[in-house]
Amino acid sequence: MRAAAILGPGVSERDLEPFRLPGVELSIGNNFVVADAVLILGGDGTVHHQLAALVQARVPVLVVPHGSGNDFACALGLTSPQTALQAWTRFCAGKGNLRSIDLGVIQPLPEGAATYFCEAAGAGIDSAVVQRVNRMPPWLRRNGGYLLATLAAIVSYRSRVTTISHPGENPVAGFKTHLSEPALSVLIGNGSRYGDGMRIAPDADFTDGLLDVCFVRDMPRLRVPGLLHTLYRGTHIHLGVVHYFRTARLRINTDLPVELCADGEFVCRTPAEISVAPSTLSVIVDNRSAPGQ
Repeated sequence: MRAAAILGPGVSERDLEPFRLPGVELSIGNNFVVADAVLILGGDGTVHHQLAALVQARVPVLVVPHGSGNDFACALGLTSPQTALQAWTRFCAGKGNLRSIDLGVIQPLPEGAATYFCEAAGAGIDSAVVQRVNRMPPWLRRNGGYLLATLAAIVSYRSRVTTISHPGENPVAGFKTHLSEPALSVLIGNGSRYGDGMRIAPDADFTDGLLDVCFVRDMPRLRVPGLLHTLYRGTHIHLGVVHYFRTARLRINTDLPVELCADGEFVCRTPAEISVAPSTLSVIVDNRSAPGQ
């Protein structure tokens, strides 16, 4: 079996050595066309930048958590390099531990190149947080950087009137306005996690063909730290300030353009259309009962 490996920032070939199993020809680089499987050693951002190539190559991928943010790997049950190695060993032994999962797609409007995302996208204060986090040194990002950036952004961020439209339960219907009001944040989950462990879409499922949308209305800034506490537990969806719903397609627009980020990376500015691409990526998981979230 031939496998290709992508090494993210701060990852060395030494980290790859345990995955060199008998019968596996393992090489570094993104030559996915001739590979039977792909290993990505890194975090959410490293995975994000490889998604288009992985979709085109149609090869199984194993995510080995080695980044400052590993929400995608953790949502798949791959909580450590050791867990990922167990999954890789099973896969190489023909145990069939594969899952076909959905991906999200962001299409800038009125035109622009579409971008896949695996875990979650967001516009609003969370995008401002992402920009702050990406300017931090790696050691700080891995040690509470997201929370620190969030607290700093609370002071400076100004909410924008945000309009969400979608076709409702009829996938061929035209877009109709669902919400239009000042928003602190709009988070769109393909998976359940975002921002280093926040359960922004606790009911999201990688295999249901839907996106979970969390619209956080504007609120006094003194209340935001309390909201953060509920985000880590996933109980924020029961608060009056949060509107939570599911859809396969939506459009997001703001009174002034704001940055739209996905998997911790900048994608475009609003307006944009976001949709789901069902069963687009094949992932290697630890066992056959791994969660769809």
